[in-house]
Amino acid sequence: MALKRMFLFFGGSNGAIWLVISAWLVHGAANYSDKDVASLAIASAFAFIHSLLLLQVGFSLKEESSRVLNSSGILLIVGIFLFCFIILFKVVWPGSIIAALSSLTPIGGLALISAWLLIAIQGFYTK
Repeated sequence: MALKRMFLFFGGSNGAIWLVISAWLVHGAANYSDKDVASLAIASAFAFIHSLLLLQVGFSLKEESSRVLNSSGILLIVGIFLFCFIILFKVVWPGSIIAALSSLTPIGGLALISAWLLIAIQGFYTK
């Protein structure tokens, strides 16, 4: 049940973080280029959608938890960090160590896609 708590905590806190970032993007990102604002908007939307999915995965876990759902939750967390947060750092703090990891964003995207596919597999095999 530790994973369930982690998924719920991360999904809820990540949703709140990206809601704040979205509000800042709408009201305070005037100093950024249109390309940077578009990148942040995509990262924000992806992070928020996947936070909701992570919450659903957390709420779906039962005592006899599924390794497939556990794996999808972990992939969602990894994907949000490698895709969304790296884009955020690349735009807002371009000289940071995390921004230097921007070559990992495709891996984050693959982690998010894999999480969705694992959830589909879980749905197919659920009795």
